[in-house]
Amino acid sequence: MTFDFSALLPYGEDFLSALGLTMALSLSAFVISGVLAAILLPARMSSNGILRWGTWLYVDVLRNVPVLLVLYVVFFALPQIGIKTDSWVAAVVALSFNSTAYLVEIYRGGLNAIPQGRYEAAEALNLSATTRWVRILLPEALRTAYPAIGNQLVACILGSSLAVLIGAGELTSLAYTAGSTTFRYFESFITVAIVYVVIVQVVGFAWRALGKRVIKQNAKVV
Repeated sequence: MTFDFSALLPYGEDFLSALGLTMALSLSAFVISGVLAAILLPARMSSNGILRWGTWLYVDVLRNVPVLLVLYVVFFALPQIGIKTDSWVAAVVALSFNSTAYLVEIYRGGLNAIPQGRYEAAEALNLSATTRWVRILLPEALRTAYPAIGNQLVACILGSSLAVLIGAGELTSLAYTAGSTTFRYFESFITVAIVYVVIVQVVGFAWRALGKRVIKQNAKVV
């Protein structure tokens, strides 16, 4: 058996376009879920039983349901009640819903990891609530939660490959298209696998580098 990766050369520009779509999809879902998780976090930690158990239910369900099923619900089921989206939007929404559930717990874990003494010291300094959170408590939580948040970004990137099943046109979709056209499935999927490995490594390096800078600056503020 011989391999001919040159058969994929005509798809060079298409691969770059699909790569851009994959990153746009992943980053959009990551940013949206990060914001949604921050909004839901107070409810998740609220003393109000309805808010706390309501967000717990959301988190528990979404963390125990396959992302693929969420994707199918958004793309195939919601149109039955009049909510229609294209494949790209459906992929972003599904990944965002799933990622939000994980990030809520990551944020909560970061806050719960703050020693009680930190809260007491912040109150003893007689600082305003905003100052206590921005300058003391949140930087402390960020140091704990930052690696896990980065892992969730990687999960969004890898999870975006599921969009192939609704024709979103990202990297895995293009690999299938190129393979079916050239009959070089091995070369197509191996190429995309290598691209994913490179993406994850680059994103991981950038995230760690950013973390060292941000956390160091926060440490100076604290």
